Amino acid sequence: MHLRRTGTSIALLACIVGACGPVSGTDPNNPEPNPDGGKVADGGTKDGSIADASPPLTLSEVTFHGEALGLPDVKLDTGLVPKNSLVQLQLKIVAAGETTVDASAYASGSEAAPVLTAIPGSGKVTIKGQYAILSRLVVKLADVPNYDGPFPGIDNFNIEFGNHALFDPYLLDGKSATAKANLNEAELPDIPLPGNIPGNLKITIEKGSSVSAEFKGTCAAIEGTTAAYTGTIKRSGKFVLKLAIEIDVPLTGKASFPLPDVTLPIALPAEPITLKPSKVIFGKTPTKGEEAKIGSCN
Repeated sequence: MHLRRTGTSIALLACIVGACGPVSGTDPNNPEPNPDGGKVADGGTKDGSIADASPPLTLSEVTFHGEALGLPDVKLDTGLVPKNSLVQLQLKIVAAGETTVDASAYASGSEAAPVLTAIPGSGKVTIKGQYAILSRLVVKLADVPNYDGPFPGIDNFNIEFGNHALFDPYLLDGKSATAKANLNEAELPDIPLPGNIPGNLKITIEKGSSVSAEFKGTCAAIEGTTAAYTGTIKRSGKFVLKLAIEIDVPLTGKASFPLPDVTLPIALPAEPITLKPSKVIFGKTPTKGEEAKIGSCN
């Protein structure tokens, strides 16, 4: 066979033995032809723009939660009343429960330049609990069994309360939110007297009985990835009971023995509360909301 020495023949022979380079207009790492006739730059697209492999940012929520005792050290001991009466009652009332505060904010920016923006309407202050009542009854009437001892019908008798209020964090600059739990005026079911005494105790929760918890923000801050939110809680209110004892006395019939109203005032000084934050992860910048200061609450 006779081969003519031409440029095309030499190029063809070189490809046959594996010594030729890429054909102009192709990418050796991509068999598809490049219509622009050149290699696509790393991280780019065929039109020359830079590709973004990161997903778009979303809002990133930070939640805050704080707890405190509902009505600490709120209690009352009436002693035996009325004094020098043939029928006397002693009540010991102890309040229990809890107060909680919750709020949320969005974290945006970066660790070097963080932003903590409150979520409007995410704040919630809650108070809930109960009054526990213990008692002692003394009866020294003729023609009925005498008695001096506990009143099982009242012991461990609980009256519950609770409510909440929503707010826009951070409640700084004197703003506040108050959760008020009203106890409706109500006459409770008659409680039979102990010791085989023929009669009942009547209890009425008086109008105006309530418990309130007021929350005020004192500081909202972010420093790096550490968020902080602090405030104060102040409880107030009163608990009023109207009492009467009725006894069926042989020969004379039913006799009523009124007792003094029992009033438990609630006026606790404001105390600090710290809301613990969840983990801070930075996300998209929100469109509205109060911003926390840069720094700490210490």
